[in-house]
Amino acid sequence: MRIGVNTIPLYPGQIGGMEMYTTNLLTHLTAIDRQHRYYLFVAGYNRALFDSQFERANVFRVQTLSLQGLRYSKHAAARLAGSVGRRLPYLSRWLVNAVASAHMMHNIRRHRIDLLFCPLFYLTPPDTHLPSVVSIADLQPEIYPDFFPKDLLEWLRRRYPASCRDATKIITLSEFSRATIIERYAMRPEKVHAIALAVGDEYHLPQEDSAVEAVKARYALPAEYAFYPANTWPHKNHPTLLKALHRLNTKYRTRLPCVFTGVERGGHQAFLRSVEEHGLSAQVYILGYVEKQDMPLLYRGARFLVFPSLFEGFGLPLLEAMVSGCPVLCSKVASIPEVVGDAAFFFDPNDPEEMADSMHRILTDEELRRTLVKAGRERALQFSWDRTARETLKVLEEAASIGTHPTHTHR
Repeated sequence: MRIGVNTIPLYPGQIGGMEMYTTNLLTHLTAIDRQHRYYLFVAGYNRALFDSQFERANVFRVQTLSLQGLRYSKHAAARLAGSVGRRLPYLSRWLVNAVASAHMMHNIRRHRIDLLFCPLFYLTPPDTHLPSVVSIADLQPEIYPDFFPKDLLEWLRRRYPASCRDATKIITLSEFSRATIIERYAMRPEKVHAIALAVGDEYHLPQEDSAVEAVKARYALPAEYAFYPANTWPHKNHPTLLKALHRLNTKYRTRLPCVFTGVERGGHQAFLRSVEEHGLSAQVYILGYVEKQDMPLLYRGARFLVFPSLFEGFGLPLLEAMVSGCPVLCSKVASIPEVVGDAAFFFDPNDPEEMADSMHRILTDEELRRTLVKAGRERALQFSWDRTARETLKVLEEAASIGTHPTHTHR
């Protein structure tokens, strides 16, 4: 079977955990499955992600037109889409998507693709008449619409249900997200599959204490710190964490440094203002995007992970922390409880007082800290990319066996 994989929505360093999902899944999927051929539809801006580890006889990289490449296309429509897309990134999505989809359709026919796999958010192209599988991490636009610009929200509210309707099979990352998709879009349960994530191979490498100290020195970090790796999207709830840090200062006289990593997103300016308003500039360390090889060391060097997110489809940092022996303090919402089980200390993400109390507890209760570290390491053993890849392969093969006209997809 020839499986076409659409990686065009993958902008390196821009899409959070879904980049880790796509690259790790495809690495392990193409390693365990030598029966089928994989045609990775890539773009100039992400091709390097699919180079060395994909030098396999069953993997073919196919350069595909995308927004970044439209500017240089000799086709007038493509040039127009690229020009509009750079000026009106959300309003022009339909035009850009139409041009990119047409180019991908050409490659699908050219390489005689049997099954289309879209691991990133939505089904594109939507009208291939092929069996298809789409991965949708969560339905945050349906649950927290205020966190999205109006034009992007409208676009996602069209694409998500259409992708679920048109795909032969749907993969999501947690039972929470699976239940949400089934309920919101009236999908039959057998069409939607929950397949958990795992951590990258870099988290399983031996890490010397000297390497941890070296990365602290390189980023000019203090000896002890709390850690929150998250792009500054609104649902990541940075302002409430800052209120909790301020409360920790005033209530317990504890000025705990906190290290933040992640790409600047829609909530970044509010985050910076909140740092200033609460007088936290001296104890907040904003590193921005950090290379993946440094992340395990930052977890290992932290006193704990604090994860105040309001919504998650999975929550990969939770698993990364547990593997790294970093205690987890987190909110008890959405998919988070099913990822951490009993290996975390929970707080209300809307209550900075409770969050501050939780941080003080983990700082002063060494027995609790040891318990969380041990429970986290044990919990993390339940997740592996080999398992994720094998479960995904099963869904891909089931979709191919159903064919282009799936039955019983809606209730």
